[in-house]
Amino acid sequence: MSALEQLGEWIAATHTSSQEFRQRLELHLIDTMAALIASTVTAEGRLLLRFRDQMRESTGAVLAPDVATRCALARLSEIDDIHLSSMTTPGAIVIPAVLSLAVAMPSLAKRDAESAILAGYEAMIRLGRAIDGPAVLYRGFWPTYFTAPFGIAAATSRLLKLDAKQSTNALALAFAAPGVG
Repeated sequence: MSALEQLGEWIAATHTSSQEFRQRLELHLIDTMAALIASTVTAEGRLLLRFRDQMRESTGAVLAPDVATRCALARLSEIDDIHLSSMTTPGAIVIPAVLSLAVAMPSLAKRDAESAILAGYEAMIRLGRAIDGPAVLYRGFWPTYFTAPFGIAAATSRLLKLDAKQSTNALALAFAAPGVG
C-alpha cells in the first residue's frame, strides 16, 4: 500500500474524540479567526475584500471567492499558526476552508468539521515535512502554497465522508492543482 493510500485510509477513518484535541482546536480556531479579522482593516485586506466582491459579481459564484478570500486574509496577517518542522501554516488554509464549506452544508455535524480540520492539518504537515519545508523555504518556495491543495483535499474528503479510495483519489488530484510546484 502506498503512502498516499495509507493517508487516504486514515482520512476516511479518522474521528476526533479527545478533550485535549478539542482544546487545541479551539485555540487554533481563535488564532485563525483573529488573524483573519485583523487583516480586514489593512489596505491589502480591503483590496482582497473588494476583489472578492468583484468575483462574486462577475461570476455569480459565492463559495469559491469566499473560501479563497478567507484563506488569503488569514495568511495575510502573518500572525497565523506555523508548524515549524513542516514550515507550513495549515490554520490559514484549512480552518477558513472548512468553516466556509460547513456553512454551505447545513446538515453537517460539529464533529465532522473537527475531523475535517484534523485531516487537513495532518495532510499539510505531513506533506510539508516530506518535502523538507524549511529547506524548501530557504530556497525561496513557500511550503504552505505547495501543501494547500493537499490539505483542502484531505479536509473536504473528510467533510464529504469519502471512502478510503475516494480520499486517496482526491489527494492525488490535489497534486494536479494549478500552481502546485
